[in-house]
Order: sequence, then structure tokens, then C-alpha cells
Amino acid sequence: MRLRRSFVVAAAALFLTESALAGDDRPLREWMQTARVPETRADALARFRAAKPADLPELKLLLDDGRRVPGEGVARMLEDPRRDCRSKVSDADAWLGCIVEKLDGKTTVNAKSATEFACALIGARAIKGIDGLALAASLGLDAKGAFEPAVQHTLKGGGDEAIAALYTVRRDGSVALKKWAAERLEAMHMRKPAEVATMSDAASVARVLSIFGAWHDPAALGLLVERVDADRREVRDAARAGVRAYGREAIWKLREAYREVAGQAAPDDWFSKRLADELFGRLDARRLGPAMEALDSARTKAKEGHVLEAADEAERALRLAPDHPERHELAGFLLAAARDPASATQPAERRESRLFLASLAGGDELAATLATELRGLHADVLAARGVSDRTLTGAPSAVPVAEPRRNPKFVAGGALAAFALALAWAGEVLRRRAKRGEQKVQAAPIDENATTAEVSSEEPS
Repeated sequence: MRLRRSFVVAAAALFLTESALAGDDRPLREWMQTARVPETRADALARFRAAKPADLPELKLLLDDGRRVPGEGVARMLEDPRRDCRSKVSDADAWLGCIVEKLDGKTTVNAKSATEFACALIGARAIKGIDGLALAASLGLDAKGAFEPAVQHTLKGGGDEAIAALYTVRRDGSVALKKWAAERLEAMHMRKPAEVATMSDAASVARVLSIFGAWHDPAALGLLVERVDADRREVRDAARAGVRAYGREAIWKLREAYREVAGQAAPDDWFSKRLADELFGRLDARRLGPAMEALDSARTKAKEGHVLEAADEAERALRLAPDHPERHELAGFLLAAARDPASATQPAERRESRLFLASLAGGDELAATLATELRGLHADVLAARGVSDRTLTGAPSAVPVAEPRRNPKFVAGGALAAFALALAWAGEVLRRRAKRGEQKVQAAPIDENATTAEVSSEEPS
């Protein structure tokens, strides 16, 4: 029986080690399973602590698995681990790692669910950002609030992103979770739109404005209209989309804003959509005035055949307004100048700068097209500065193809697992031989003078 158990353990260890040798591309569910095995727990926790935004969908699936188990049983399962790990609660990562370690040996569905919650929270803390913090905040009430101390610790250092995360939970969570998130926002003095106006992080402000727009909160309409001409495009776009979402409810506020910008009242037959279009158009014209003039100048010079001068004007337009509505056209002027034979008389740094700016303005497709060209120009720039090592230029021919390397820790683990498997197999062979010997002894006549120890070949259990 012992040998059979050792065989199973060795086979499981080999399976886990072979999976580890495959690298970090394993599903997080498999990593969660290895977190329950002492020999592989450290590697599994390290994987969750290195989680990235691309892991968010899998972390949400882990939470869904954990939530299939009633929270009362999970909370009871966590009572002893939480008491044993109380000294580490000031360090959320250490506390969660301690929780997982204390669940070792418990094979119930409650222990599995608790491990899923802990690993998902570790991953959410590693991802950070609004979405990572929102995932962490969504764990505030799971297992009867067993993980709330770690959630609170996570949100405490999140700044504006934590506020946006709580608003996200307040929008998407269950009724109880929405109430919990609202209470957290109230405690942070960030529940009212006027208080949200003090936030400075652009991405966080944009997220909250989008949520206000979806809610049609009358108290937030003024904040949204104030941000429709924000310097940051993501804030401006979120505010404008939010105002449009109000529809007729925003007419009176749009009329006020239009009067202030245009200096005259809007016609009575303009409804919300027309008002928004006219207001946003005037705001863009005012904000982009110098940049649009530079665009017109670039078009004129290009028609006259002055390619390099047109590129200079296009560059000026993009520096005045990086989010210029005609930035793709501006990228064309820059690209034409960088490839024009006349640019050969200019320094390589100048051509490289134009190509780089064109790749930024032209979007991902143009950036991918220009990648090789930029790499070659960068090599020329380095060569002009006396850099002879081609490995610094990024040239494809200079980069040797690296042989795939395995983590020494995984290789050593594989050797140990293989050794354990060999021992288990040898034990199984000995057991079968012993069994055959037992059968022979049972078939032979028993000598009454022999002792029991001499006759029995059964191995101790």
C-alpha cells in the first residue's frame, strides 16, 4: 500500500514538474493546483505575483470557480489560517501566501475555493491599475469578508485608480457589493461628483466620467460638461460620450455651455445631438486653431513641391496637438520627407526623428511598416557616433539566435521527480516479486517447526 501511494505521489510530482518545465504559459488554474502542493507552492505563488493585465480573464474564471462554493463553508475553513497568519496582515502579499500555506493538506472543496480566492487576489494586486484593483475590490465580500483586510490594504495605496476601481465595482457588482463599494467611497470622501473633480489621474477620471454618463446622474452632468474640452484626449472623449448619453436631459446644460463659448444663444430648434456637435466643434476649433493652421500650411507647401518644408509644418502641428484629428495626413507628410532623396543631405537623426513621429501619428499599422526602416536609420546614427558594435543597432543580422534555456530550478525538479519515479517503480517490481514468492510459499507444505517470520513474506503495511 505504501509503495502504491509513493508511486502515485511520484507520478503527480513528475506531472507537475513537466508542466513547470513548459514555462509560464500554463493556465492559471493549473498554477492554482500547484499552489496546493508544498514542493511547487513557491513557484506557483511567484507566478501569481508576476501576473499581467492579460491574465485578468483567467483570474476572473478562478473567482467564478471559487464562488460556486457557499461562502459560509469557505469562511469556516479560513478561520484557523487567518488566526495563524494574523501577525502578517500588515503585508497583504505575505498574509495571502501564509493563508495558502496553512491550507496545505486540506482537500475539501472549501479549501480549494479559499486557495482560488487567495491566488486571484495575489494576481489582482500584481496587475494593479484600475482593472486589477477592481478585481481585488470585487473580493471584498467573498467568504463572508474573510479577505477584506487584504482588499482594504490593496485599495489604500491605489490613489485615484482605487477610486475608479470602486466606481467600477459599484457599477458592475452585486447589490451587496455595490453597497459595500459605495460605503468605501463615502469613507474616502469620493462619492459625490464635486469630490471626484479633485482627481488628477487621466485614466481614472475618464473611467469615472464614463460611469457617470451611464448612470445619467443629474448631479454629475455639470462635471461632464466641464471636461468636454479637457487637455487629455481620454478625459475629453469620456466626458463627451457621457454628455451624449444623457440625451434630452443634457439640453439645458449644453445650451449654457454653447452660450458661453459662442457668445450667443443656440437656435431653439437645436436639440441635444445638434447642440453637442456644434459645441464640440467650436471647442475643437478653438483648441486646435494653431495646429490646424500648421496643417493648412503643410498642405500648401506640399502642393508647391516643398516636401521638407511641408514636413516641418506637419511636425509643428503634431507638437501643438499630438491628438490632431488629421494626424494620419500629417504622418504622410513626415513619411514623404523622410523618404525624399533631398533628405539625404540632412543628418540621419533628423530623418529618424521624422520617421519615428510618423509612426506615432500613423497608428499601429504604419508603425509596424516603418519598424525595419527605423532600425536601419538608428544603425546609421550609431555608426556616425562611432559605435561599431552592430549588436547595439538592433539589426536582424547582428542578433544571434539564442538557444532556448531552461530554468535550472525546473531542471533540478525534473531530475528529482524522475528519481522518485524510478524508486517507486523499483518498489513496485519488488512488491510483485514478493507477491509471487508468497504464492509459492502458500502452495508449498508448511513446516510446523518453522517460525512465522520464516514463512510469511507479506510486507508490513
